[in-house]
Amino acid sequence: MNKPDIKKLKYPLWLQIVFYVLTVVGPLVLIAVEGFKSPQAAFRFTFGVIAGLLLTWTFLKKFIIVKFVKKFTDKKSTLEHEYEVEIGTPEKVKYLWYENELLLNLFEAINVTLFGSLICVIAYGVQSGSYKVKAITIIIAMLYVIAYIIKFVYIFVMRNKDYNTEEEAQENS
Repeated sequence: MNKPDIKKLKYPLWLQIVFYVLTVVGPLVLIAVEGFKSPQAAFRFTFGVIAGLLLTWTFLKKFIIVKFVKKFTDKKSTLEHEYEVEIGTPEKVKYLWYENELLLNLFEAINVTLFGSLICVIAYGVQSGSYKVKAITIIIAMLYVIAYIIKFVYIFVMRNKDYNTEEEAQENS
């Protein structure tokens, strides 16, 4: 059985790539370069380990764990519905819901711990003078401004293009 072809509104691939590079890749590369330029070997090592773990976790989460999270989120919704309409034993439904929540919270806790650890290491590096943030902050802010300007221009151009085309077609009829 073939899946129905459902039209979806989405951005073109080139815009997604440019936006991703300017808002994720660029800042991460700048943060990594600055972190590895530190004169303190202990800071570079700690920064490298935590950044590596975070990068690995992000890819695992994006390509593998997302399937499990979706499955657990769907199960959570089903369990909430079963509890609401009183299907099955309420105690068993609550137990399964809490067990499901444990797994969802485990994924979130790993994510928060890794990001928090990186923020703490960077904050320590700034405090100890191992990490310079003035120039990198300005560059990252400029990357975000450029990314959103490109996105807004694309949205305005495409919005008017599609709308004007429909209007002209109606006027010519």
